[in-house]
Amino acid sequence: MQALGVSVLVIIITLAIFGTGYAMAQKSQPAERVSIKTDQANGRVEIIIDGQPVAVFDTTGLNVRHDINYGGVLSDYGDAGFSEHYRKLQVDTTNAR
Repeated sequence: MQALGVSVLVIIITLAIFGTGYAMAQKSQPAERVSIKTDQANGRVEIIIDGQPVAVFDTTGLNVRHDINYGGVLSDYGDAGFSEHYRKLQVDTTNAR
């Protein structure tokens, strides 16, 4: 009977030591800082950094929380021009394969 008590005590101590180490290892892993969330129901794509949405793509366009920096040309094609430009990009991509 005493051997059973000692065995139970050893198991409890072992679980306390190794169980705590496992829990600490789980907590020490860094959280993901960047994620991309797709919302099929609403037709949206969100870019999330440090838990905050920083950019949203939807049918209204691109919406960003802060600045946009660029080093090239920013063009306004208009709706019809965009459709034509997009079609050309698809053709270029198909030919590149």
